[in-house]
Amino acid sequence: MQIRQSEARQLCSLSEWALVQTSFPPKVDDLPKSRLKLKVSRSRRLRQKYTDLGRRQDAMWQPRRTGMPMERFNMRTKRKAKLFTETLGRFEARLKKIGVKSRVELSKEARRRKPTARKGIHSRVAGAAQRRQTASLR
Repeated sequence: MQIRQSEARQLCSLSEWALVQTSFPPKVDDLPKSRLKLKVSRSRRLRQKYTDLGRRQDAMWQPRRTGMPMERFNMRTKRKAKLFTETLGRFEARLKKIGVKSRVELSKEARRRKPTARKGIHSRVAGAAQRRQTASLR
């Protein structure tokens, strides 16, 4: 179930809300590729931040829990992590739609390509020797 915009507004700070708001269709369609990539990296960073924070809070409160459902102090943090997961998904879907390849796709293509011929150390040494020889003839 997706998080509603009204709830998302209550969860986020102003800068986070601006990022989430930009991920919705009317605004996300106007973003150029470069800005879209920046938004993806920022939302990925925020998702990681709140996911890690939720795990730390779980570990910190583990011994104190009595089993009551209202005792989950980090529900807000986990909702924020879910919100940024959804935001990241919307940005990545838009990137895919306009034809930008993800890191995984690029790495697969790189593995498929044939390795290019590289000049070995011997050709560099030979080139240096030839340059010295022509310099001494001048």
